[in-house]
Amino acid sequence: TLNPAPTDIRKIVASIIDDLKVFAQAKNTTIEAELADNIPLINVDGMKIQQVVSNIIFNAIRYSKGKGEIIVALKREGKFVEFSCEDHGVGIAPEDGPKMFTKFYRSPRVLALATEGSGLGLYIAKAIIEQSKGKIWFESVVDKGTTFYFTLPIK
Repeated sequence: TLNPAPTDIRKIVASIIDDLKVFAQAKNTTIEAELADNIPLINVDGMKIQQVVSNIIFNAIRYSKGKGEIIVALKREGKFVEFSCEDHGVGIAPEDGPKMFTKFYRSPRVLALATEGSGLGLYIAKAIIEQSKGKIWFESVVDKGTTFYFTLPIK
């Protein structure tokens, strides 16, 4: 159940980046924030959106390889706010793409990296974004990286 209220998503994203910087540094990864100043308050469940943003950035850190860079952006696109998180990690194989938001799904490539996880993070993220009248998707190239996006309506 969502409890929407006017929410400063820019503040949520900045706070999560700040919280995860130490974890990123431990993984030899940096996080760059590109957060536009013209982001209005949006009517969403702030706690749930915080969960989505945290999951996406945390995954980007976990699946970056070697010295990595993650770019997190937030911008206004017409009547929507668009979030993106780009990593230069292992990427998602084309055959795994359609399953990424499926409950309990973990790619064989990810399992080979011996990372922990339940396969629920992206499933839950998709449910939260869609219940918030938004859209979530990704673009990926194997061994080059992945960018996850979501949009949420301004009104």
